[in-house]
Amino acid sequence: MADEIDTAAHDRITAAYERHYDLLRFIAGQRFKIPAADVRPLIHDVFVAYMRHEHAIGDSRRWLTTSVSNACRNYWRDMKPDTSLPAELLDPRELADECRRTS
Repeated sequence: MADEIDTAAHDRITAAYERHYDLLRFIAGQRFKIPAADVRPLIHDVFVAYMRHEHAIGDSRRWLTTSVSNACRNYWRDMKPDTSLPAELLDPRELADECRRTS
């Protein structure tokens, strides 16, 4: 029984990765201007967190897009700790509009 649960969770996580990776890459690369070399590791870190909490997440797309957006903001904060983020990166309505346009 435990193997079936692990396999089912693995399948859900794999499906979420395949379904949402391109959107997350778009958000990181286009919206937040994360350098190309850093996009994939950033998304993978988000998916590690997703794997840990997958059982408690209702809307995978919303959770992943919010998490990758937060990871991108943290990326820039870590790169320039004394600089505040531009206002356009802080408005979640803009991100929601972009997500709707790309889906």
